[in-house]
Amino acid sequence: MVALTGLQDSGPDRTGRGLRLGCGGAFGVLVGLVWFGDELFQGAAWAVGLVLIAGVVCAVLAMRYGDAFWDHVRHADWWHGWNPWFWFRRR
Repeated sequence: MVALTGLQDSGPDRTGRGLRLGCGGAFGVLVGLVWFGDELFQGAAWAVGLVLIAGVVCAVLAMRYGDAFWDHVRHADWWHGWNPWFWFRRR
C-alpha cells in the first residue's frame, strides 16, 4: 500500500473547469426556464434576468463544489415535482 501523504489535489484542470462551468450554467438556465418560463414567454423582461441569474448561480456552485453539487442535485427532492417520471410513479 502506498502512502499518499503530502500529495494535494490541485483541483480540476482547464478542461474540467470549463466542463463544470458549462454544464452548471446550462443546468441553471434550464431550471430558470422551468421556473420562470411562463413569464418569460409572456413578455416579462425581468424573467430573462432571473433565468440568467439561475444560470450563473448554478455555474458558480458547480465550479466551486464539483461532484458534490451534482450529487446534491441528483438526490434532492425539490425537482421531483416537475419530473414527468415521478408524476406517473405517484399515481
